[in-house]
Amino acid sequence: MNHRDETSVARGSAFVLAAFLTLHGVVHLFGFTATWHIGTGTLVADAPTLVSVGPGSSAAHVLGLLWLVVGVAFIVSALMLVLHRATWRRWVAVAALLSLVLCILWWRDAPAGAVIDALLLAGVALQRNRGRGHHGRGTSTAIPYGAGSGRTRAGRDGLVITEI
Repeated sequence: MNHRDETSVARGSAFVLAAFLTLHGVVHLFGFTATWHIGTGTLVADAPTLVSVGPGSSAAHVLGLLWLVVGVAFIVSALMLVLHRATWRRWVAVAALLSLVLCILWWRDAPAGAVIDALLLAGVALQRNRGRGHHGRGTSTAIPYGAGSGRTRAGRDGLVITEI
């Protein structure tokens, strides 16, 4: 695969991941609407199922705001990825950690979200470690490589490309 093909694959992968992050962020908005009693039907309970917090209470509203913040953070992470900002991984990591807490609190409604968050955190950790290479830094700076070298380099969008 030549450099142009690698770049096209990386861009396509970035857009697929950005779409997934956006969708995941939009799903988090259901937690906000449920806790604030906005709309009629919701996908999640209006209070956490793991701890005792009364529906409509101040604590439920604070947690609802956290659902909103996390949803927006996932959407911002997608935007950062599409705009080739290296900070997209940090946005994903923070959003996924907070989301994981919310999914645990709403375990009966959101076990799939917890799995998704765990996979996102693992992916970010793997990307960070692969992006370090032999240089000891996880930057998005291109690392020179030779044809068939098997070395990795990080593209502008922070995705790691390995030449075979």
